[in-house]
Amino acid sequence: MAKGPTLVSYIEWEDFGHPWKIDTLEPSESLPQGAEQAEVWRDENYELKAKISGTIEGSHIDIHPEVEAGSLIPLFEIQGSDEYGFFDYEIGSCALGNVLSSGWRDQTSDPPIVTYEAELFTSGARWNSRHVSASEAEWLSEWYLNGPRQPFIFGRGGITKLREKYERERKLPGNEKDSFEETKSIGGAGFAFVQTKELIFLVQHTPNLGPSWSKCLSIEYRPAWGGIPEDRDREAIGALVGFLSGRELINVGHTRFDAEGKQISQVALSPRKDNLVSMCQRSGEFRPVEIDPLRGGDGLENLLTKLATNYLTLKEDLRLNEALKCYRLSEELPIGLNLPILSTSIETLASSWFESTRSKTAGVYIPREEFSALLGEELETAGAKLADREYGDRVLNRLHSAYNMGANDRLRFFFDEIGLPVGEAEWQAVRERNPMAHGASSVFDGTANEKMTKATRVYQTLFHRVVLKLLGYDGYYIDYGVLGHPSRAIDVPSGTA
Repeated sequence: MAKGPTLVSYIEWEDFGHPWKIDTLEPSESLPQGAEQAEVWRDENYELKAKISGTIEGSHIDIHPEVEAGSLIPLFEIQGSDEYGFFDYEIGSCALGNVLSSGWRDQTSDPPIVTYEAELFTSGARWNSRHVSASEAEWLSEWYLNGPRQPFIFGRGGITKLREKYERERKLPGNEKDSFEETKSIGGAGFAFVQTKELIFLVQHTPNLGPSWSKCLSIEYRPAWGGIPEDRDREAIGALVGFLSGRELINVGHTRFDAEGKQISQVALSPRKDNLVSMCQRSGEFRPVEIDPLRGGDGLENLLTKLATNYLTLKEDLRLNEALKCYRLSEELPIGLNLPILSTSIETLASSWFESTRSKTAGVYIPREEFSALLGEELETAGAKLADREYGDRVLNRLHSAYNMGANDRLRFFFDEIGLPVGEAEWQAVRERNPMAHGASSVFDGTANEKMTKATRVYQTLFHRVVLKLLGYDGYYIDYGVLGHPSRAIDVPSGTA
């Protein structure tokens, strides 16, 4: 007898044990010709897979839209419901792939009728219960792959019990009915409970659920804790948890539950990561600060309580999420090739800082209006003298923009304005970015590997220090630029002897 999912299997991790079948599609001009049904599932690498099926007249199956050569493939949305009308489904950003199979439905008709199945490429899907509004949710759980491998960092733990009841009616003499109950304790997940003035949420380790090749994690929000945040805020919280955990959390969707623990809506996202399985199995975690209490760390809960409010406040002005995405992208590149992307993560923060009202200089030596008032006549004279010279216009453009800081000075002023002392080892790492970015032959010399490796670790540590400083952190960080990875006060530069 088939056994359905247990409560623990979908309360503590997303329920995707069977494909989502969309039996009735809402009519749309963007759908492939003759489309009738669709289906979504996850494969062994946790990617979303989908297909669409239908019927078409004629012996030749041509369901792809007509587009000009070289143009982008048109995307479309699929909406529909299940066979019984209990759930509404949506598959987003669909692109039609190859025809997987076809067959005759009615070969004798004129024209003949053919069935087909075609693959779909999609980034996400959702379903909603027709009978319960999402606004009635008791809580929302966001699901992540590539969670931290050490459960000790969470600080708290719960106890999970499963109660099973068995009843059998036979209506026999001396055996009218059998009834048995059993309660099993299946352990409990470690979690961190974060309480700030603006928001309360729970970060939970999810053992033995999800794909076998990944440690999984969920972040839970409840209206009773101050509300369920909007998507952008939940994305920011996930990014901050990943930053402090030393791993890039891969969001694969979220589920809303009612007061009885029943699912009322679910969103499933495709991870969109190359080598996801390999990423999730890596043991290394470059955490910016020590969070393991067994090693003297504050624990994830205390750090999130201190930093979450500032992160949410600054996430838009300083583009924190974008900077973290650049930082994570650099982790996927070989040593050396990663340095230009690493530099972009800090330059993103610096540019955002100068564009904000927090900066004293706005990234210029002199305001543009003041520069023009001071040197306007001289620039006109220079323009007249350069008018007949080859490349004179380009020289004049440089003179007109001389009030702007150069790339290195922008970093120096940025570090100074946020109050972060930067040492020689860190400046050397910044300089190592240039040969790789500009294709110098020296970076392809085998002897440069050790230098590039050290520059990478120092640059990563510098990024950690910058983000922590922006968030108002005043404790100790882990210095990956030195053997043994010692902890140092935030104002002590990386690589200091």
